[in-house]
Amino acid sequence: MNKSKIIVNITIGLMSFILIYVMFIQFRTINETNAEEIEVMRETELRSTLATYKTNCEEVETELKTVQDKINEYNKNEASEEKTVSLLEEELLDANMRLRKNRCNRRRHYNYYRKYRRK
Repeated sequence: MNKSKIIVNITIGLMSFILIYVMFIQFRTINETNAEEIEVMRETELRSTLATYKTNCEEVETELKTVQDKINEYNKNEASEEKTVSLLEEELLDANMRLRKNRCNRRRHYNYYRKYRRK
């Protein structure tokens, strides 16, 4: 036999041995894996996702209710311009507080907001 044929046969035999060894390791891993644990993990992930969606839905519902209340208040006070202006100013101050715009003046805006909101 030629020297190159011997090297090719040894290489193919070595690669076959490594392939069979890796396959047995995978079979052992599959046999040791418990399918119930995987299903439980999936259930807990689904439950946590569902809980997240529920909280997001509740937040959206409360925000929708506040927006509807503001719209109703605007509709009630659309005849008087002063009340409409004060409502718009309150909403602007509330939006600025939420966005934390003018951080250094936050306290001043809050006091202004409280002062005119009580009237």
